[in-house]
Amino acid sequence: MLAPQIAVDAESACALTARRSVHRELVDIGSRKWGAMAVQVQELDGCERLLSPLKPATSTLLVMLEAVGGNADVRPHPDRAPPSAYRGKDHISFIPAGMEVWESVRNVRYLRQVAISFSNQCSIGFDCRLMFADKRVWRLASLLANEVLSEKPLDATYGESLGAAISTGLTAVTDHDRLRSGLTPRQLKRVTEFVQENASARIHLSDMAALVNLSESHFSRAFKTSTGVPPHRWLLNFRVAESQRLLLDTSMSLAEIALALGFSDQGHFTRAFSVATGKPPAAWRKSLGRLGDLPRVGASAISFSDFRLMSLAR
Repeated sequence: MLAPQIAVDAESACALTARRSVHRELVDIGSRKWGAMAVQVQELDGCERLLSPLKPATSTLLVMLEAVGGNADVRPHPDRAPPSAYRGKDHISFIPAGMEVWESVRNVRYLRQVAISFSNQCSIGFDCRLMFADKRVWRLASLLANEVLSEKPLDATYGESLGAAISTGLTAVTDHDRLRSGLTPRQLKRVTEFVQENASARIHLSDMAALVNLSESHFSRAFKTSTGVPPHRWLLNFRVAESQRLLLDTSMSLAEIALALGFSDQGHFTRAFSVATGKPPAAWRKSLGRLGDLPRVGASAISFSDFRLMSLAR
């Protein structure tokens, strides 16, 4: 992909030229704030080698607007290039608050980038991601950079609208990647812990999807990619497996177990348990006794406190 060129009006171009000087480090050439968003435009002229640590106090989107010659990248370790990273000149990196990464520059004649920082109050469901490409986010960021450098800035609502559009664009990128690759371990852990903590409640698909900022349809597909089963089946398997422990290790009645694990009633619990194990819960408990071995639901063991919940039977 060819690196897109930033569109700047004649007055802005003249002002930028006047401010530009030859330097060997990244220099801020303009900055501005819009509410919870702060924007810095930076440039570098003629650099053989630069390795700059980055550890933003707030979540930051770093967008490469222009790079002439050489190579510039954002990497997780100072001595290692980012794995499987996009190599185009128009790369984008999202750096969560407090995470340290490094910007590496080699033999670059000229470089310009924009750093867009979002306050901790901004809701962007995006994990660290280095060196990716997205045309829409890049164009929005370039417009925002132009507004920072403009001698005749527009009303504040213009910059605020661009910031909101960038946040929406990042969410769209996240949804697409999650749908394709499943949930991240952090997302899956968050969902399973939520189920553990709310086992006695009615848990809806919308509740689980909201935890990871996905639509219900996207969450269902991503969850199945990660676990091999749809969310409703996973939840049912979890409850049946936990009911096995309660049947063996406690003297709770079937009605009490049904209530404790969020089944609508004892009949619902009995039907679900019978389908999963081949026996009604009372018969299952009697056949094994309180000291019997706990059979597995499907291929993997599950316990209420064990995160191996993600290994449920398919």
